[in-house]
Parts: sequence; structure tokens; C-alpha cells
Amino acid sequence: MPASERVEKTDLFNPGGEDDFWVRSRKEILAILSRLKNNVTTVTAYFDGNQSFILTAVLGLLKDRDLLILDEGPSDELNLKLLQSGQASCVTVHDRIRIRFDCGNLKRARYKGRSVLVCPIPRELLYLERRECFRVAASVVHPPVCYVPQLEQEPLKLLVVDISVGGLGLYNLNRPMDVKSEDSCLYCGCRLHLPDFAKLTVDLRVQNIRRVVHEDGKEAQKIGAKFMYLRPGDSNHIQQYVNSIQLKQIAMTRR
Repeated sequence: MPASERVEKTDLFNPGGEDDFWVRSRKEILAILSRLKNNVTTVTAYFDGNQSFILTAVLGLLKDRDLLILDEGPSDELNLKLLQSGQASCVTVHDRIRIRFDCGNLKRARYKGRSVLVCPIPRELLYLERRECFRVAASVVHPPVCYVPQLEQEPLKLLVVDISVGGLGLYNLNRPMDVKSEDSCLYCGCRLHLPDFAKLTVDLRVQNIRRVVHEDGKEAQKIGAKFMYLRPGDSNHIQQYVNSIQLKQIAMTRR
């Protein structure tokens, strides 16, 4: 996106200023992890510089031994890579609340007759109790793109500038998108490409369109769209992408 664009600042999730959301009380940490266990909440564990991840879940808490029990991922190769790394950043959403905790000294063990991952119970946990969907700025190095069908024309290729499990912020550098009535705001069969994650087919409802004028006089559109009828599998892919981007943003703010 050109730096010379004249447009107001987009309201994006900013990972900075999160100190107030760190939980360091052991009693509260155990309570939160217990809720994840009881609800069998899927947890994404990132490792290898956030380049790899497995899907896991909290299976148990051995408080007297200070151990957190995590499920192994479905890939033996990724499980071995994770064990070689020995640490992971775990991210999940429970009851629309973002939770993040780090695992260190990861090892393999047996628990209730099955192979599991174990680590010390984390000493702190990020608990972002905000009730809206978390929207993050998309990667500018490998930005996602969305192809939106148009009547009797080729689909419009739009850049994704921000994303959440609720919707997208899109940037249109091509021919204008016309939305003439409320009925025409729903676009079915849009193709959303999330680099290194997934290619999804989604339905979008356009919520707003803003005209943007560059200093060279060229015009573009900024489009706000909401996901409609999102399948659980697609929602998981989008959440994993959001988690990955957020972890990278957090890492940059701590350098």
C-alpha cells in the first residue's frame, strides 16, 4: 500500500500495552488452564521461530508435580521437531477471550496410557479479556488476497489489509466495486488465499466502502467485509493465521 495514501488510521488490534493482561497468580493460572481442559479447547502451539505449529489441547494438570499435560499433534515429524526445540508459544481463544502462554522444557511422557507432552506449569499467562473479534494487520511481505466474484466480469483481486475470524479489511486497486443495493452486498464463493496456511472459499457481506485518493490522483477503495456462514474448519484456519501474525507482532514489540 503506498505510503503517500491520504486516509485515516485503521483501527487494528495493537499487541502493545498488554502488561495489564498478564496473569501471574498461580491460582488464577490453574483455573484458566482447567477451563481449557474441561472444555477440550484446541490450542495452537507455535515453535521453531513461529514457523511451525501443532494443534494440541490441555489434557491434565499435575499440581503436586508442577506439570502441564498437553496432547501430541497428529504429525510424528512435527512432534519430534517440537521436542527438539523444547519450547513453544501456545495460543487459543476460549469464550472469545485470547489466551497465550509459553511452554519450556517440553518432554514426552505417558499419561493415562497414552503418549503426551509435558512441561512445567507456566508462571504467567496472557489473558486478553476483550469481547470483540481480534483483528490484526495482515502480512505486508506475503499479503493474503481475496478474489471476489463480479457479475459478467472477472473476479476482483483484493488485497487483505487486516483480518479476524469476524471479517476482513480489503484494499481495491482495480476497477471499482459497485454495491447498488442491500441485496447485492453479499458475495458468495469468494476465494481467500492465506499464504502458507490455506486457500478457502468464503461468503462475504460488504459492510462499508470508502474512497481513497492518492497524492498522484489515483483512486482506490477500502472495503470492510463480514464473513457469513463460515464453516468451523475455515474458521480454524483463519484463527491460526491470526495467531501466527499476532505472535510475530508481539515478538517485534519486545525486541
